[in-house]
Amino acid sequence: NPHVRMRLFSQAMERLTATARQYDAIAVDNVSARNDWKRCGINRAGEWTPLYSGALLDPIFARDMARCVGWLNHSAHEKGMCIAVNLYFHGDDEGGYRQIADQSDIVNDEHGFTRHCQPMDRGQAWIRRATLYAEVARKKPVEIIDYACPALKQIDQRVLNWSIANYLLIKGDRTYLAIVPEGNVGEFVDFPELYIPTGLPLGQFERTDDIFFRRFERALSLVNPFSRAATYDLGKARWKDFDGRPVAGKIVLPGGTGLVLLSAD
Repeated sequence: NPHVRMRLFSQAMERLTATARQYDAIAVDNVSARNDWKRCGINRAGEWTPLYSGALLDPIFARDMARCVGWLNHSAHEKGMCIAVNLYFHGDDEGGYRQIADQSDIVNDEHGFTRHCQPMDRGQAWIRRATLYAEVARKKPVEIIDYACPALKQIDQRVLNWSIANYLLIKGDRTYLAIVPEGNVGEFVDFPELYIPTGLPLGQFERTDDIFFRRFERALSLVNPFSRAATYDLGKARWKDFDGRPVAGKIVLPGGTGLVLLSAD
């Protein structure tokens, strides 16, 4: 209902403009191309009008969700603000995800790459997610919140390598990463590994056998999203890991792990 939509937006604007603070953006939570709440229709003057099938994946629902976000985006721009959407990708809704992302100024992703200190996806599911995130990150700002482990003390070097290596693979000009424990509700968590001097990327991510990699001016990101171990040849280049230890030659990357290397030259 366009009248209800405008009323809700106007109410939000009234609250924002009632303060002395100037806001630059509106964030919209729980946006998804999937019909998780099984919406199926509306009641007009006592007559039922079906709109959607009620199925989890419904292209008409995804289209309407994208149109709604597009309308909100346009309305926010008229007020001098932009829109950030917490957009969820579930692995089976790529088309709808793209439609909604295209209508948004900023995409905020709370799925990330890790859950319970383990890769959230493996194999082809990982490839779909990484490819999609990289595609969106080339077009617009993307914020990734990686709820990596149940407790902060569990976020060790293995977890940091996996999370940051994944992030570097898909990173665009305006891509940002937060690594936090599960259930974090806003507490600031920081790691020195997030400030490594990678330099500019030398291209998009590539694949050799089971390892996906991306070269930077002063860093190399490696991810093995499969279950089996794989080998990567570093050649004659000199590298070091997060702890400053030298790494050279042919290295074995266990399944479901990542590795970030910094130039030792």
